[in-house]
Amino acid sequence: LLTMTSGWPENWSYMYIQNTLSFLLNTDFIWPPGSTWFYNNAANHLNSHVINEIAGMPPKAYAMENLFAQLGINDPYWNEDQDGVNNGSYDLFLTLRKMVKLGQLYLQDGFSGNDQILSSEWINEATSFQAQPGWGDGYGYLWWLPPEEGYMAIGYGGQYVAVYPERGLVIGTHSTIN
Repeated sequence: LLTMTSGWPENWSYMYIQNTLSFLLNTDFIWPPGSTWFYNNAANHLNSHVINEIAGMPPKAYAMENLFAQLGINDPYWNEDQDGVNNGSYDLFLTLRKMVKLGQLYLQDGFSGNDQILSSEWINEATSFQAQPGWGDGYGYLWWLPPEEGYMAIGYGGQYVAVYPERGLVIGTHSTIN
């Protein structure tokens, strides 16, 4: 799921149906898992259901307790599916400053101040080559890997967080589509 090679088809209705998890898990694969890279919002939403099941709380509550509070991110809007699970693909509204804080956390090898929020092993694995999109760049765990250097989170409509560890640099852009 994190590498966009799940094999599930896209289905944009996932946010508007009851029993979302059951619906998505009972959808037939279009490719054998692991065989084909395909950016897929519906399959990515399954990550939120994994967090919900393992943590025993919605992803936003988990993030507020284990991530956002340590970064000074207070109660952002994060849309939920019909079962009350925050959208694992989009609909988390962060200011540019808050988006860049997430990139800075990765740049600082998982540290926020003196607190290690994410393990350095996770940072390394998430930002290392895991899959090859058909048209160029590599892909980690939800991070794009440009051929030159660094890694990027890319959101719909012009949201970007680009991290360049070799330069000690995080760059963010935030825009809307009219």
